[in-house]
Formats: sequence, structure tokens, C-alpha cells
Amino acid sequence: MAYADLLAEQEAVAGAYVTEANHKFIGSPDVRTLLAERAIGTSAGVAPFCWQDDRILNRPAYATPACGTQTIVHGDFSQAVLGLWGRACSSWS
Repeated sequence: MAYADLLAEQEAVAGAYVTEANHKFIGSPDVRTLLAERAIGTSAGVAPFCWQDDRILNRPAYATPACGTQTIVHGDFSQAVLGLWGRACSSWS
């Protein structure tokens, strides 16, 4: 995934009439690491990085293992409902 891929993704979401203020990224921790090491432009180590200061393309970016591995999603999460299934915690019993 390169900076151009992120720009194309942002354009696709904007083309779906998503309000600009609601654009957010959610990715797996391994994707955060990958994009935090990937420079925008050619000055690695100097230029800004794709995932920097918990932001991608100046939009909030969050990392969670609940996203799976090698996964990033982008869109409007202002009205999202998330359901997680699995074994219940022992403290819930």
C-alpha cells in the first residue's frame, strides 16, 4: 500500500457522498506499523509518513487487533454498529 493507494481510497469514499468530517481509518496493528514506516515522497526518515500522529491523510486513524491482520478500512463510522462474537470473559459469568 502506497500513498497513492490511500489517496485513491479517499477519493472513492468521497465519491460515495461521505461527509468529509466523518472520514476515518481503522486498521490492524501490523498495517499501522507498515504505514508508519512508509514515507510520503522520497525522503524516507525525513518526510512525513503515511500513518503519523494517529492520522492518515489528515483523518483520524485507529489500530485494533479486532480488525484482523493486514487489514485497513476507510469510511464513515459515525453511525457504525460493531458486534464482536467469541467466548465470553470469565468476569461476565
